[in-house]
Order: sequence, then C-alpha cells, then structure tokens
Amino acid sequence: MESLLFLIPALLILAVLGAIVYGLVALARRRRGFQEVDPGIGSVRRLYFYVVSFVALMMAASGVVVTTLFVLDSIFVGSTVSGNTVRLASGLALIIVGLPLWYFHWRMVTRFVADLPVEARSVLRKIYIYLVLGTAAMFFISAAFAVLSFLLGDGDYSGYPWATLVVWAAVWAFHWRMESQEGQPTPETRSVRRLYLYLLALGLLSATTFGAAQLIYGILREAYVGLTAESIVVPSSGRLWSSGAQQALAMLLVAAPAWAVHWFHFTRKDGGSTMRQVYLYGFVIAGSAVTILIGAGTIVFGVLEWVIGLPVATAAAQFRFLPGGIATLIVAGAVYVYHRSVAGSEDESWSPEAWAVRGAVLYASTAVGVALTAFAVGALVETVFEAIEGSGSFSGGDLWRDRLALTITFGILGGPLWVYYWSAIRRRVLSDGVEERLTTARKIFIFGILGVGMLALLGSVSVLLFTFLRELLDGQLSDVISDARGAIVVLVPALIVLPYHWFVYREDRRLAPESEAGDRPTMRKKAVTVLVAAGSAAFLEGLEKALGYRVDLLQRADQGFFVPEISEEQAYTLASRIVDAEGLNVLVVPEPDGVNVLSYR
Repeated sequence: MESLLFLIPALLILAVLGAIVYGLVALARRRRGFQEVDPGIGSVRRLYFYVVSFVALMMAASGVVVTTLFVLDSIFVGSTVSGNTVRLASGLALIIVGLPLWYFHWRMVTRFVADLPVEARSVLRKIYIYLVLGTAAMFFISAAFAVLSFLLGDGDYSGYPWATLVVWAAVWAFHWRMESQEGQPTPETRSVRRLYLYLLALGLLSATTFGAAQLIYGILREAYVGLTAESIVVPSSGRLWSSGAQQALAMLLVAAPAWAVHWFHFTRKDGGSTMRQVYLYGFVIAGSAVTILIGAGTIVFGVLEWVIGLPVATAAAQFRFLPGGIATLIVAGAVYVYHRSVAGSEDESWSPEAWAVRGAVLYASTAVGVALTAFAVGALVETVFEAIEGSGSFSGGDLWRDRLALTITFGILGGPLWVYYWSAIRRRVLSDGVEERLTTARKIFIFGILGVGMLALLGSVSVLLFTFLRELLDGQLSDVISDARGAIVVLVPALIVLPYHWFVYREDRRLAPESEAGDRPTMRKKAVTVLVAAGSAAFLEGLEKALGYRVDLLQRADQGFFVPEISEEQAYTLASRIVDAEGLNVLVVPEPDGVNVLSYR
C-alpha cells in the first residue's frame, strides 16, 4: 500500500496538468471556431474511457509492483511476516480489479481508433498517453536512482525499486511504441507531445545539474577542509566516497543519460518551436543565469565582507562559502553556455512566436538588473545614513561596513546585467523598429517599471512631506532627515530609474506612430471566414499574420480536399484583396487554381 500512498500526489499533479492542457487546447479550438466534421465517439464518452483507463492502469501497475515486491522479498530476504501477506493481498486485489478494467476499456478505445480515424487525432487521447508516459518516467527514474544508489554502496537492499523499475519500464515502452506509430497529426497533438518532452527534459536537467553540483561541491569541500582544517556546513567525513557523494553520483548517472536521450534524440527536429524557446530561454537560460547571479553574489559579498565589512573571526570560517559558490558557478555556467550556444545556432529557424519568447526573457532579465541596481542605490543611501549616525542606533558603530559590502555586491551584479540585456534589447529595436516597440513584453516592462517607480515616488514623497510638516509644527526641524530616512532610501533610486524609462516611453510614443505608416497598408478589420480542409494551419496562420487579427474557420467535408500553401508575400496580397472586397463579411475559399474571395451580406 506504500506505493499507492506515493502514487496519489503524483496522479493529482498529473491530472491537474492534463486538465490545464486540455482546457487551453479546447479554448484555443473554440476561439478559432474549429469543429470536427467527424466528432468521433464524442467528447464526454471519450473523457470517460480515457479517465477510467488511466485510473485502472495505475491500479494494475501498482498491483504488479506490490506483488513482484512480495516475490523478491520472499526469494532474497526470506521474510514470512504477516506484513508480507497483507502486501500480497493488496497487490493481488489491485491486479484483479484494475487489469481487467483497463483491458476492457483499452480494447474498446483501440477499436474506436481503428474504426474512426479522427480518434487518433484526439487531444484527449494524447493527454492520456503522455500522462501515462510521464507517470511511468517518474517512477522509473526514481526507482533507477534507488537501485543505482544501492549498487554504489548507499543503503540496504529493498525489493521495491527493482520491482518498480521493471513494471514501469514496460508500461512506458508499450505506450511510447504505440504513440510513435500513431504520430502527432495536428498542431494540438504536437503541443501535447512538446509539453511532455520539455517538462521531463527540464526535470531531468535539474536533477543532472544538482547531482553534478553536489559532486563538485563534495570534492571542493574536502579540499577546503584539508587546506584549512575548517569544518563547513556539516562535519567532513574524511573521505570523498561518502553517502552524499554516492547519491549525487547515482542521480547524475540516472538523470544525465535520460536527459540526453530526450534532448538530443526526441527533440532534435523541433528547432524553432515556441515551446522549445520557452524551455531554452524561459527556464534553462534564465534559470541558470539566476543561479549564476546567486553564486557570484555569494562569493562577491563574502570577499567584500572580509575586505571592508565585519568578517568572522578566522579566514577559514569566513570563506567557508567558497566550495558551494564555485560549484554553483561551474555547473550553472556550463549549462548557460551550452544552451545559449544552442539557442544562437537556431536563430534562423525561429518562428515569430519564438522570437517573442526570447524578447520576453530579455525584458525580464533587464527588469532584474534594474531592480538590483535600484537596491544597490537604496542600500548605498542607507549605508551613508549608518556611517553618519555611527553608533546612534546600532551597537558597535561599524555595521555600515556590511551594508557597504552588500551595496557593492548589488551594484556589481545589477549594473552589468542591466546594461548587457538592455543593449540586446536596443539591438532588437534597431533590427525590428516599430514592431519591437509595440510588443507586449516591452509595454509590460516599461509600464511595470514606471508603475512601481511612481508608486515608490508618491509614497516616499508623501512620507517625506508628512515628516517635514510634523516636525515643523513641533518645532524640531533638525530631526526631519533622520525621521524621514526610510522615505529618502526609497526616493533616491526612484529618482534615478524613473526619468530614463519615462524618456524611453516618450521615445516609443514618438516613433511608433510615424513608423507604423510603412510600406504595408493598414488592414481594415472585417468578419473573415475561411473554408479549408484539415491540415491548413499554416495557411491560416499566414493569413492572420497579414491581416493582424483572427479569422473564423469552416472545415470542408468533401473528399479529395485541397490543402493550400501560402508565402508571406502571397498572404499580404490576399489580405489586400480582403480589404478591397465590398462589404464587411468575407468568405475565403482556397482552390487548386487560386483563392476565391467572396463578399456577402
């Protein structure tokens, strides 16, 4: 039953993820007005079969694991305690209930897929398959980690990971083979596959980097202890092959090959997709950059604290952070450099959506740089106050030194980060012109900084004015600066950050309208309906991009239908024909000999 208790949270998480994906896909399909000509078995019926199949399969697989565990314990441990009898009974019960239930429902589903081709394109079917694959992969990886840890000498024998390894590997292999044969015929089903691949790749990469960092940290820690005779974080074991090193190595040996298979093999032909760019820029590159900042900040602050602050008594105790900081920089730096090179090599294959994802990450990174720089300025003002006041409100009178070290750390990290990413953004502006100035990410960035800055400015000025009036009425103007210290700490960074970004906002407002009147004519919005066959997503996307708004979709039901193709130039030509058509209602009908644009009332 322990396996069932462990299974429940995983099932809940996967169910929530699946519901979110299905809801987003359904919403996107509804917004496009897309309706299947052949509805198949129906959404409600389909939902029933796949939900019951999923639950029954989880029960059956868990029962096989528990039963196999009983057999292994009986052979290798020889235990005959009553607990094993309960385990066998629970395992057999799960198999007896779950396996026939899954077989019956899955056989029905297989028959539906064979009789109704539309069922193979069902988004819900793909969600089911990839939920099973994700669940099996999680159990398999955790079991492989436990098995390898045992083989490396960490912990005692347990039959559970061995049983889990075999059973869930078989479940994964069965569903992966079936999915590979079916393929992903629609953009929606490909999106479900991408979500599975990149979420699993992200988790595996995180485990790989954690294992590598732990190994490097263990080596550096032992070296540091040997050089300084200083125990750090935990007492040194006096040997590199400790339990922590065994677990880190096991994690690395399990996660790294699994990540390599998913990244280099399963996603190798997916360059330029939006989800790939979200994985690359939104998670891996941004995440490793933040990790680098944390590691570098820890090292810089520790060194500055020793030089100008209030260090710990001994140098060995002061620099105990070095092994962890260096290990973090090595691993996170390697991840950042590699994935940045991969992203750079895929520049030419980017879609407009992928380009937008990278822009969003650039603006988010710039915002982090602005925030760190503002913190540095505020900390500098606070340091000045502490240095002037001396021991007036702080015991010892030298605590301003630590604040100065923190100020310099924020400045060293924030300033270059702001300059580097803002320079990249300015290059995008020079390349794309008005299109970049009008992006949602840029607007969120500018108005976010202006909004936060104005709130900080108004709040600090209000507090400063209140303090001044209060002290004026009390006749104690000499205490105004001291009492308004917090407001001044907030006011100074706001006065530095706000003017520049207000200038950027005004520049965007001044240049955007002038640049919008370019070579492309302004498209008057009309109610456009396109009559096409299934598989015409590229045609629709090109037309919508040229028009600047979405169109409604009708799917052709006649046999031998025509799937149109369209270039960017052809899309803008067609958009111009739609604009020139009489009336506000337009029907677009692509045919092999051309595209008919029909206006109707």
